[in-house]
Amino acid sequence: MQRRLLWVVPLLIGLGMACSDSTGVTQTDLVGSWNATEFVFSDFGDPVTDFDVLAGGGAVKFTFGADGSFTIVFTMPMSAPDTTGGTWVLQGSNRLIITDEGAIDGSELQISLSGTTLTVYSDDVEFDFGAGDIPAQLDATFVKQ
Repeated sequence: MQRRLLWVVPLLIGLGMACSDSTGVTQTDLVGSWNATEFVFSDFGDPVTDFDVLAGGGAVKFTFGADGSFTIVFTMPMSAPDTTGGTWVLQGSNRLIITDEGAIDGSELQISLSGTTLTVYSDDVEFDFGAGDIPAQLDATFVKQ
């Protein structure tokens, strides 16, 4: 289980940091801590197959710094918390680019913000549902602390 989440951490961090609304979002809007209320990976090849981190007893927390840094902490039952970090950049009002520590290219996430609720979507992620990494979709929702 922990192996599956290790590659997800950079992606999730990026997802948690991004926000957008009809008037646009600034970097200041993203700074702070965000707790996941939904974090689900879906298999494109089999829409019935998904992995719901929270339903599995897990938790996801993103913290975005004013300096463009982030950390994400994944906690799953029976495992030590897994923490990773990197940098983030807001492009326009609805795209977040996150780069994991040591990575060359960043991941792009579609985001929206309504009050203190951040919604993140990506159809450009991979997830291991049990037979190796495959293309997947991520749907996540976060609430600002």
